Amino acid sequence: MLIDVHTHFIPPEVLEWLRANREPMQAVWETRRADQEPFLTVGGQWPFELKTAFYRSEEYLRRQTAAGVTYTLVSPVPQLFAYEAQGRWPMNWRGYIIRRWPVG
Repeated sequence: MLIDVHTHFIPPEVLEWLRANREPMQAVWETRRADQEPFLTVGGQWPFELKTAFYRSEEYLRRQTAAGVTYTLVSPVPQLFAYEAQGRWPMNWRGYIIRRWPVG
């Protein structure tokens, strides 16, 4: 059994919400190079390449399975901690993961 205790995943619903709230969240998608995915910056901090494995569950699970991972402890990427947005998030992340990928 292999447990990944540090991995990141962004539910697609969160990205949709972020796009709809890009101004108050200061969310910016930026193309830097043609051979890379867009970079996402939230709140003017820590731009990161928004690779499909971060938000497409099938790709994420395929990569986890290929790596031999049995269980995964998921956390949002630090850019999306967005403590100032508490109460405005569209969903409960933990509830999402449990509903989509039940254990057992």
